[in-house]
Amino acid sequence: MAKTRFGKAIGPRQARKLVTDVGGAADTELASERERILGHSLQQELYRLNDNRIVEIFDGSARLYASAAEYRQLLAVVEETAKRQPQHPLGTRFRQGRGFIEAAVPLAQELAGKLNLAAGVLDGSVDSLEHIDQAAQRFGGHNLVQDPAILASIVAYVGEVMRGASNGRWEIRGPVSGDGDEEFWQPVIVGANGRDYHPFGVFKTLFEHSHVHAKVEYDLGALGRGGSQAQPGQPVISPAPGALGAVPEAAYRVTLRYGDGRPRTVCFTRDTLIAGVPCRAEAEVGFHRTGELFSATLAEPCRFGRLWFGTGTWVRYRTGQQDGRVNDVILGEDQELDGVPCRAGTYVEFHANQRLSGATLARDCAIKDIPCAGDTSIILHASGRLSCATLAREHVVAGRTLPRGTSIVLAKAGRLARVFLPADWDIDTIPCKAGVSIDFHDSGGLRSAVLARSHPILGQSYRAGTLLGFDADGRLTYAQAGLG
Repeated sequence: MAKTRFGKAIGPRQARKLVTDVGGAADTELASERERILGHSLQQELYRLNDNRIVEIFDGSARLYASAAEYRQLLAVVEETAKRQPQHPLGTRFRQGRGFIEAAVPLAQELAGKLNLAAGVLDGSVDSLEHIDQAAQRFGGHNLVQDPAILASIVAYVGEVMRGASNGRWEIRGPVSGDGDEEFWQPVIVGANGRDYHPFGVFKTLFEHSHVHAKVEYDLGALGRGGSQAQPGQPVISPAPGALGAVPEAAYRVTLRYGDGRPRTVCFTRDTLIAGVPCRAEAEVGFHRTGELFSATLAEPCRFGRLWFGTGTWVRYRTGQQDGRVNDVILGEDQELDGVPCRAGTYVEFHANQRLSGATLARDCAIKDIPCAGDTSIILHASGRLSCATLAREHVVAGRTLPRGTSIVLAKAGRLARVFLPADWDIDTIPCKAGVSIDFHDSGGLRSAVLARSHPILGQSYRAGTLLGFDADGRLTYAQAGLG
């Protein structure tokens, strides 16, 4: 790739191991710089290790930067790019969008080579977008969007996937011309259903380390959550295999197909039993290419191994019906799972052992003697121990009194690893600022915090907003910004 790459892709597990082994703390200063440049905050963890390397952890992946200086170089490039107005992200090759539609197919065909992907993996299916996500993890999504030639191929390929799924056509919207400036335009897919699909949306998705596959799948309504309304008449149609193949074609309509034409999601005209799962009429049901069921909305209560769900619950398997394990659901009604009251209409996730992993509480409840607030999310370890929660009232957690509304993060062994305070609060005599990460050592001692107000330590005064770091023995090891 022609553009400079910043950072190195590492797995999130390796990233967290680095934070634990090398030591470090949340870098609120760099996070603030990033927020200033982007104009909004990102739900991504940013740590400065004790050896001054920077670790950024986001959904499903992470990057390691050699230093804070390298991360600031990345931010500088982003800021410089933003100031180069009004240059189109796809460069100057397609002035006012001219020629892009004609070039879309060749551009899409070039993408595998540009991303160093194996021939044939980009088969035009929605699932093939996972390979783009994997490439973005290797190269860094922000690096991909810097190169107009690569970005153009990504936009073209995503658009072709959308066009095939929606039986649609390309259109160029715009341009909106400025006085002597480069015109702004956007390629759009207009589906047979009249809906607009925006392949250019991957620009923001890649930059923010989100998943292209998940975004496109949601936009197309592939799993029944976005309400896909594409009309019949896909250019490639293949018969349904497996369990779906045993159902008369007149009993359902196909809302989305794989690249080879086999049905991916369908809507049954009436409640239908598929291999023991009662599928609700007119709700999208997902199938693998083999015809194996992977998601459905229940027409009546149904048991899945140790789990039971009520009518109207959307259920998705981890891999498929043959494996039998549930990955996540959207509850059709309030329900207790593993003794936890879960809110209807919200996501509930499960570990591989089928223990509850994450949910939104229907009401205040105690989990392992910790009072958790209703209408907030909780996360559990595979052992059933609490991992993340919001306190329903003031409570002592791992020997520390914390106020109502505190978000807590507990390690697998139950120790307090991190908190986010709802209001400024003193911890170990340190006035800690609300709303930022406060971390603790394995021994329980304070690791890092941001001062809520000026505070003296060993005769030295530190200003409000200063990020403090402490070793396991409670000694101050560094202070960033606000030193006075």
